[in-house]
Amino acid sequence: MFTAEILHKYMVPYHYCAACDHLFVSNPTWMEEAYSDAIVQEDTDIAARNIFNALKLAAIDFLVLGDRGRGKYVDVAGGYGLLTRLMRDLGFDYYWSEP
Repeated sequence: MFTAEILHKYMVPYHYCAACDHLFVSNPTWMEEAYSDAIVQEDTDIAARNIFNALKLAAIDFLVLGDRGRGKYVDVAGGYGLLTRLMRDLGFDYYWSEP
């Protein structure tokens, strides 16, 4: 589909899977490096970002999706699971996956 720069040094090709409707990268050799400092000391608004994203996502899940928020949802590459925890606190059936 396209190529993008990861970690300011790796040019990574992104592929599209029509079967699952997801973008992915093949053989992400840079994953360990990418997650060596998942939450950096300078990122002081990580909680606020997750709270605002959870509120926006809750509105989308409830108002836009046909199941009116009663479906099962997954946050793929969900990091430490904060967004999933917030969505569960709001009453949604959320799960997360993190390689």
